[in-house]
Amino acid sequence: MSKLTNADIYEIGIQDDADSYPLRENFAALKSKINETIDELAAVSIGTTNAETSDARPYDDNLKARLDSDWYGQANYIKNGGICTVSSTGNTVNVTAGQAKVNGIDVKWNASASASVSLTSATSRLDVVVINSDATLSIVVGTESADPVFPDIAITQKPLYYLTVSTTTVSATDCRDQGCWFNDEGRWQYKWKIQQAVSEIITGEIFIGKGIYYEEVDLTGKNNITLRFENGAKIYRISDTNYCIKSVNTSGNETVNIKIIGADLYGNGKAGSVELLKFEYTDESTIINSKFDGNQDSTSLYKDYYLDYCYNIILKNNYYTKYAFDLRNVKNVIFKEVDLSVNPINAIALKKPILKLASEISDIAVGDNPWQLAFAGRYMYVINLNDNDVSVIDTVTQTKVGADIAVGGTSTGIAFDGRYMYVINLADNDVSIIDTTTRTNIGADVAVGSNPRGIAFDGRYMYVCNNGDDNVSVIDTTTQLKVGGDITVGNAPENIAFDGRYMYITNNLDNDVSVIDTTTQLKVGADIAVGSSPIGMAFDGRYMYVVNSSADNDVSIIDTTTRTNIGADIAVGSNPAVIAFDGRYMYVINRSDNDVSIIDTVTQTKVGADIAVGSAPTGIAFDGRYMYVVNSSDDDVSVIRNNII
Repeated sequence: MSKLTNADIYEIGIQDDADSYPLRENFAALKSKINETIDELAAVSIGTTNAETSDARPYDDNLKARLDSDWYGQANYIKNGGICTVSSTGNTVNVTAGQAKVNGIDVKWNASASASVSLTSATSRLDVVVINSDATLSIVVGTESADPVFPDIAITQKPLYYLTVSTTTVSATDCRDQGCWFNDEGRWQYKWKIQQAVSEIITGEIFIGKGIYYEEVDLTGKNNITLRFENGAKIYRISDTNYCIKSVNTSGNETVNIKIIGADLYGNGKAGSVELLKFEYTDESTIINSKFDGNQDSTSLYKDYYLDYCYNIILKNNYYTKYAFDLRNVKNVIFKEVDLSVNPINAIALKKPILKLASEISDIAVGDNPWQLAFAGRYMYVINLNDNDVSVIDTVTQTKVGADIAVGGTSTGIAFDGRYMYVINLADNDVSIIDTTTRTNIGADVAVGSNPRGIAFDGRYMYVCNNGDDNVSVIDTTTQLKVGGDITVGNAPENIAFDGRYMYITNNLDNDVSVIDTTTQLKVGADIAVGSSPIGMAFDGRYMYVVNSSADNDVSIIDTTTRTNIGADIAVGSNPAVIAFDGRYMYVINRSDNDVSIIDTVTQTKVGADIAVGSAPTGIAFDGRYMYVVNSSDDDVSVIRNNII
């Protein structure tokens, strides 16, 4: 019987943004359960062969195939390529070569040009360029209208770009990340439109990818539903009489527990006086970290949202363009907005909220001189530099659990591959491997180069920075062996981060960043100059944020599409070291200030007051809700909660 291996989660491992966290966690839990079942089946003796036993299926393979179907059935996403452009003559759409997962099928296509797009006769139209599960490219044509909306897309199609078609022009807009994911009784589903997902889900969260959604989302009659928008996901009102989101019920038929998190709602230039969001007869509704950009009506008021006969409402850290909202017949309203000038009944002017963050949870004691940490599904693994071991924190109970796990000497880096935790041992010039299902060291350390520091995972291989050799070693996690020759980079490589294809390495003594193509495992291009003594890095989906320690005390930003420093360094605290991303904000630990600075990746500016943590912080990691900070001099871990999440 063959168990599921690390290679089976390659496609999940390459995703390193916050929204992919629940997908990875779900897969890891399923994989563990399947492997336990395989062990149980292996122990069963079938006995004498007969007609019944000879017809028995190979249950381990069957279960693995079923798991693959459960995960990959929802995994509609672009791996690479699929960029669309419109030629200046003939309105022909050209598509670059690429790869995708479409309805669970690996799809690869070559560069191709579609047929010419026909212009509209009077108004406008929205078409969608899609890759089909049979690797063919096609255009799904919308309906011509003064208020156009997207056409429906089949589950066997993955959108690449949408086309805005008028009487004279065709323009293409990237929508490769657009779409919605939700968990339906353990199986992840993908839908192109938000309303399609709302119609099918019974209860739970819908994760909405970045892009523009021309639709009205109707939550009427739904209970226990959360719409969680990725940064960059926007809903545009489609007509003068349509809302962006509504839940319009009747007395005695209230919806319960409706949450809207991170929505950007836009009036889209429509002149109608209806609100962007309207709730009637709801019990327990929450609107957090959302933006309302309405349109003026005849009374010169902006209609952002309207709540009537709504109870147990939480309104927190929302942004309003001018005038805010109407509240009527409401009870038990919790306001955590900022700078409310007067009682917020009817249209009230608000100012832009100030980011509020705080450390709210007691520090968690670990071992001696903790240094770095990494997250594994539910547990946070913390390396203790002086104890040569690893502590484990349960992020649900936020307590240390079990005995510490012995590793090698002077551990300085740690990374997770979906089952195993790889721990760098600086003093031993090797890497220990911990099985997170048993929380034991498997006892097969992998030799790497001299003075190893940073480590990162690309979905199959672990890349280890050898600070003393000026190169990078590669470990194949399927065999747990070092492979190939070490890859030469700059002087004193310190840390490493992955952008989905390329590894970025900070060269601490060269004040620059090297880039390795993980498909060839070769260094590519010229090194990218950054600030002084760069150390930590984190990726936000497009930009790589590089922490410059020592004299600069700031963060450089590299555009990974051009591999250039954009030249807008962001000042943080004193002696910054490492950095982590929570889906919108970058958290930078300042070792000499004993605090954490916050950078908003939307505006690429530092925001809010720095957050005090423990003494001499050295490591930071995100668990999907909280940020965990290692305090090396206090032998503990601080937990930070971002109040706007």
